[in-house]
Amino acid sequence: MRELGFGPYLSQTFLAYPFATPDGSFTMTDSDDSSKIPSWDGSPDTYADYKRCVELLCDGTKTGDFPRLAPTLAQHLTGNAWTASADFDRTLMKQAGTAGVEYFLTRLFEGCTGT
Repeated sequence: MRELGFGPYLSQTFLAYPFATPDGSFTMTDSDDSSKIPSWDGSPDTYADYKRCVELLCDGTKTGDFPRLAPTLAQHLTGNAWTASADFDRTLMKQAGTAGVEYFLTRLFEGCTGT
């Protein structure tokens, strides 16, 4: 079991396994660098966990990096979430501040739940 490093904005150390559901539908992307981008497959049962991870990621993101955050999150989607994101307005995803991420999360939830 390997620890995930989320950077200085989270004081706790999280272990890899709590972020996976029993069916494996929610995971954290693991790479060699220190950035950890959440991934989601579109399962409505795990959306709240995904959204929370995205919000925590936003808390530790520099203001100038927000325009790249939603497109980066979209790159890590799988399954129904990836399919639902196909028609997202990429210009709106790159809005300043948290507006791009808020657009992304709203459209993603609507696209995967039909609401």
